[in-house]
Formats: sequence, structure tokens, C-alpha cells
Amino acid sequence: MQKRRWAVVVVAAVLVAGVAVTAALAASSRPTTGKTYYFIPKDTLNPYEVIADRGGKIALTALGDKQVVSSGTEDTAAAQQPAIQAAIQAHAAGIVIAGNDPQAVCPALQQAQAQGTKVVAFDSDVNCRQLFIYKNMKLVKIYYGNDNPAQSRQATVSMLQAYPHLKGIESSTTVGISSAAQYLSTSKYKKKVVLTGLGLPSQMKKYVHNGTVTAFALWNPEDLGYLAGYAVSALAEGKITGKVGETFKAGKLGTYKIINGPDKRPQVILGPPFVFDIKNVDKFNF
Repeated sequence: MQKRRWAVVVVAAVLVAGVAVTAALAASSRPTTGKTYYFIPKDTLNPYEVIADRGGKIALTALGDKQVVSSGTEDTAAAQQPAIQAAIQAHAAGIVIAGNDPQAVCPALQQAQAQGTKVVAFDSDVNCRQLFIYKNMKLVKIYYGNDNPAQSRQATVSMLQAYPHLKGIESSTTVGISSAAQYLSTSKYKKKVVLTGLGLPSQMKKYVHNGTVTAFALWNPEDLGYLAGYAVSALAEGKITGKVGETFKAGKLGTYKIINGPDKRPQVILGPPFVFDIKNVDKFNF
């Protein structure tokens, strides 16, 4: 089943920083240098993840390793299966994946783990993992837009019909926030309902300038991929095992510590997202 993304209805919009970095343990007998790592984004067309993958390449190149980016063009678990199988056939040292379904990709990932491949999840979690970020928010209901503009717009309409006195909407996807902003900008809810979440400056700047959105945020996608690259390398090199309390160096980003998340499983936090508003949004083009 395709993992659904959502627009989240919140009482007060709050954006909490983080990044998912997950790992699976398995011993590897492959060489300690010049390893190959597969980055499997949700799809190959998502501009956010294209930048994240670039960050991973920067990290792995610095470590003397090779990155292969592979995925489908749709946000489905089925579209990611060929890339996982390719990583297995290549005996990749590690897989970095933004899962389209938390469980459906796990049988193949576990097959990779069985042969010694380390698995790190970023952006979207998978169940067969060790590290993850947790995002805490108070909400009244979750609506799903499935990363589809039309469905995300309809989700916005539905939530406003169900909650006519709604104070705020927070979207965890760039598609969700831009679709919600498009609807709000021409509705009676403009400047009455607070909209925030994760967005791309190229899509959101017009809504900032017309007053629909005051501010939105985005983790630096290049840093996201960069951290994931160092994390999967540290696992493959045996520098960490994924246990709470362990630390590893992530190049220019410094040293990171594995912590115990609210779900009682280990996680690594990238740091706070960058906030865009009317003062700075025109400086960015991605």
C-alpha cells in the first residue's frame, strides 16, 4: 500500500526540526574503502530529494565512496523495488531510502540487510530501521493529500468545511503546503487561517508576498542527504552500530549523537529547519 502523505490540521502551527536517519545492523566483510551506496528517494522528480541526494554524493565523495541514485517516477513502494533489488545485486555497502511505504519495502530491505547491506532512512520512515526523527505536534485531525496537488487541494477544502473556525494548517509536504496556499489565497480564509509547514521558496514566495503565508520552513535538503551519507558510511565502516549514546562525525556538520526517541527507538536529529519569510524568500530559487 502506498504510503500516504498528509496535510495536518493543528490548533497552533508549530514546526519542529529534524531528520530521519535509520540503520539496520548486519556484519559486512566487504572492503573498508571505495564502497558503493544506493540512494533511493521517494521518486526521481522531487526537487527536494534531488538536492538531498546531491548532499549525499558530496559526503560520500569526500569519504572516497560512490553514490548511485535510483528510484521510480511515482511515490509507490512498487516503484522503489527495482532500485532495492539493484542494490542487492550490486552488493551495495548501504542503502539510504525515503520510504514510500513503511512496511511494503521492508522484505526487500531485509534481504539486503541479510547480505550485510546497511539501511538508513531519511525524509520518510520505514519499519525495518534503527534511527529516526520524531516530530511532535498537537493536532485535531489528519487529512491526506498523497503528495498529489488535486488531492491536497481537496483535503484543504474538506478540512475547512469540517472545521469552519480552524486556526491553522500545517503541511508536512511541499506539495501539500503549496496546494493549500493556492486555495487559501483566493478564499475567505486568506489571512484568517495560519498556514505553515515544509515548502519550496520557488513555489511559496508568491503566497508570502500576497499575505496568504507569513512563514514556512524547510530543512536544508543537501544537509539532509549529507548527514545520511555519513551515517550509512559510519555503519558500513563499523564506526557505529546504531546504539543510543554512540556518536559519529559528519564532515562539515560536526559530530552527531544517537538519542532515544519518544518511540523508544534510536534516532539522529539534523537540527532546526531554515525559516523563510518575506525578508528572505526572494533570495532562494529552488
